[in-house]
Amino acid sequence: MISLSIIIPIYNEEEIIKKNFNIINNFFKNSKFNYEIIIIESGSTDKSKTICQDLVVNPNVKLFIQNKREGWGSALKVGYSKATKKFTTFISIDLPFDLSIYNIAFEKINYFDFVLSYRNKDERTIFRRFLSKSYNLLVNNVFNMKFRSINSTLKIMNTNLIRNFIFYDNGWFHDAEILLNIKRKSIKYIEIPVPVLDRKAGISKVKIYDPIILFYKVFIYKITDKI
Repeated sequence: MISLSIIIPIYNEEEIIKKNFNIINNFFKNSKFNYEIIIIESGSTDKSKTICQDLVVNPNVKLFIQNKREGWGSALKVGYSKATKKFTTFISIDLPFDLSIYNIAFEKINYFDFVLSYRNKDERTIFRRFLSKSYNLLVNNVFNMKFRSINSTLKIMNTNLIRNFIFYDNGWFHDAEILLNIKRKSIKYIEIPVPVLDRKAGISKVKIYDPIILFYKVFIYKITDKI
């Protein structure tokens, strides 16, 4: 049986937490995974914290609270430190992909340390698709990598390996840091196609200035050679 820690970062998602948590929990329960769900609540200003606290009645759910929002990467790093299963994954609560993809991914995990994904279909706006493709091209060229998608969400990772990765960024550059660690450590991985779904409710946490920050961080990391 697959042993899996599932990290769910939360920030101001009161509209969709309960419904989408139940979708996630039921999927893994029906798939008979040996799993735990680790919710990282990052100082939400709406009712997200209270809703998350109500979810802890589930025996396989752990909740960890950050006093303030420190970013996507910060929440995931807390999750890695709390994970107890052999493999770790993270899922955005807005469900950007069909969870059934996990069934395909776990057919591969016995042969690789990491299962990554790339976006073969994208329902998002033309502008978001353009930004993603530009970012992929930039990161791969600057760091001499050949990953098909830098920020495609679905990743299944060996827990012991991910804990020993070097991370500096607390924000959206975290995904790129994962791939940089994979390249530097020559870790065995595979990429599988995953159609990305656009958010159906709630508000995206990606701000209009975030792409500018990401592009800036690419060059800072290259210059300082942090990893």
